[in-house]
Amino acid sequence: MRHLIPHDQITEQLALYSLGALSQLEARTVERHLKEGCEACEAELKPFTSVVAALGLAASSESAQPHVREKLMFRMAAESPAPMLSSLSSDEGLKQFYSMRVDQGDWRETFPGMFEKQLFADEKKATTTTLIRLAPGTKIPSHKHLGTEECLVIEGDFRVNGEIFGPGDYRCAMPDSIDQSPYSVNGTLLLIVAQQGIQQLSY
Repeated sequence: MRHLIPHDQITEQLALYSLGALSQLEARTVERHLKEGCEACEAELKPFTSVVAALGLAASSESAQPHVREKLMFRMAAESPAPMLSSLSSDEGLKQFYSMRVDQGDWRETFPGMFEKQLFADEKKATTTTLIRLAPGTKIPSHKHLGTEECLVIEGDFRVNGEIFGPGDYRCAMPDSIDQSPYSVNGTLLLIVAQQGIQQLSY
């Protein structure tokens, strides 16, 4: 089977695939190619798979307590600076347009039942635009907003501070405002435009 990209790029893709480091779209492309019967790629993938399996066996079987894991994941999501989209910057400044299709970008679980996909980061305004999906029944810790946070409910229900928001509802949280244990009963998809970040509260 003919390859349309250089061999070293194929090797890199297979290595990342074995580690689970590709995006969903990239992983599906690799899987589709393997299903087409590329014996060369199958043979090259086997050593990577063996190494990853060995690393998994070498790792400790002990896992953190659920509440420790939840706090750590939430803190990492809240405190780590959002990566800027370097592909948009150049000596001439930002390009005029940027698009992300529905099947592009990476969803990452930042808290159990909470998934985020960053759409855009504006360095000048210090804001990030993010999609947040909460699985049904997900409740996240109370937190303080360090900057302004705008929220638009796209689908589902979002419940916070005694209010229930549905599709099309909008709310804006001001700096130093506190969200008390936000949650969703049936699941929700939110569009968030935020400055600075959030600070998890201990109570």
